Amino acid sequence: MPEYDDCGNCGGEVTDDSDFCPHCGVLFEQAPVVACATHNGSGSCAVCVICGRYLCEICAVEVGGRFLCPEHESIKLVENYALVYQSRDVAEAATVRAMLTPSGQVASEDGEGNLDIPVEDDGGQFDVVDANLFTRGQLARLYVPIPRYLEAMEILKEWRESLKNP
Repeated sequence: MPEYDDCGNCGGEVTDDSDFCPHCGVLFEQAPVVACATHNGSGSCAVCVICGRYLCEICAVEVGGRFLCPEHESIKLVENYALVYQSRDVAEAATVRAMLTPSGQVASEDGEGNLDIPVEDDGGQFDVVDANLFTRGQLARLYVPIPRYLEAMEILKEWRESLKNP
């Protein structure tokens, strides 16, 4: 069983043999030298928390204490969640939420910008508690855990394509 330490950058829990922090993306001193994914001549200093791309000081964008690549720097992150969907269409938002729930946790944002974080029940499943998600006229926002962002976006892409080609 692995030992755990705290990341010196963000305080997140990491295994003692980790090369980088999965919470903030900072590379640790014991990590092997890996070239930046974009600038092959530059050593990397961080990893994008969304896609895992190795980043040098030129590419690494720090947003809210987390490192992101230029491609993902505009993604809204709240706590350990990434925004994957927003709409004022209640029916569509409910459909998207139902599609994403089987793939992992989904959190929703209430009308005041607070996240309703799912809690694990005894069976290891995740329940989502909604507060004011579908109040008329509100913008419904759905979040997934940061490590599940790319998977959720692929599910949404396939769904949108299926609407075009029924």
